[in-house]
Amino acid sequence: GGVAKVVQERIYSIALHPSSEKILVAVGSKSGDIGFWDASTYFHESTPSSVVTPPLSFLFHPHAGSVASLRYNPSLSTQLLSCGYDGVV
Repeated sequence: GGVAKVVQERIYSIALHPSSEKILVAVGSKSGDIGFWDASTYFHESTPSSVVTPPLSFLFHPHAGSVASLRYNPSLSTQLLSCGYDGVV
């Protein structure tokens, strides 16, 4: 398999959305960024096994420190909860 660069710094946390239609990934980085990536298009046989830039990703910076944990709300799958080393949830 290949590697996709979703955030610039080291990944500290990851959450997979409970969607049955797409592979939606959220990752939290060392620098406080949260990256969202639609990985559905990446996992096809025609995709080369090399380092790629994700075709559809979004980046946010909600924390001043590393993102320690990410969880999708089991009652409301459109809500992502994050906890950072900056003490913010």
